[in-house]
Amino acid sequence: NNLSESINCYDKYIEIDPYNHTVWYNRGIVLSRMGRFYSSIESYEYCLSIKDNFASAWYNKGNAQTCLLRFHQAIESYKEVLKLEPNDVPTLHNLGNTFLEIGEIENAINCFNQSIKIDPTNYESYYGLGCCYDYQEKFRKALAQYKKAIAIFPDSGNIWYAKADTEYNLGRLSEALTSYRMAVKLDPGNPELWLDYADTLFEAEMMNESLAAIDNAIKNGPNFG
Repeated sequence: NNLSESINCYDKYIEIDPYNHTVWYNRGIVLSRMGRFYSSIESYEYCLSIKDNFASAWYNKGNAQTCLLRFHQAIESYKEVLKLEPNDVPTLHNLGNTFLEIGEIENAINCFNQSIKIDPTNYESYYGLGCCYDYQEKFRKALAQYKKAIAIFPDSGNIWYAKADTEYNLGRLSEALTSYRMAVKLDPGNPELWLDYADTLFEAEMMNESLAAIDNAIKNGPNFG
């Protein structure tokens, strides 16, 4: 985990052998771990200038571009991966997420469905589909996808949170409260979650519980006070 020294070693190696694509690639990984995404992209680009069919470099470049909110550039990088590896599930999933970020919902749905077709156990893509249907206000379809995701991986606070919000939007307060309880159990440090839980408790006329949830929101997010 001595990342700075790692970069120094890669740089010294590159002085000796500047055309080793693996060294440029590994250097990009370390720079990404350091949060130096501009530099990591540059390193991946050097790698790809030497070996342009290196799928992992395209994939990691796309991830770094996403971290910089360069979504359209990330989409192009992910598409390069899929030219080389059409059935790569992580790339299809990340491409779906990136389309979702820019509001291209049908493209996102298509990517998530392809991901699930290849790997039906990929709960993250069911969650992604749920987010797409939520965006379209197709709440019943969204809820069905969240339930599928939870059936595979029940320990994600984010998915329980999304499920709770969708149940709330469908007017199912009792079910929403059950899901919020699971969400705060799994993610107790999320102040926004506690606040949404408090609002739902308030609507259900559970005042003491609502006040307790507000206290937790304030405790975990002082700005909420």
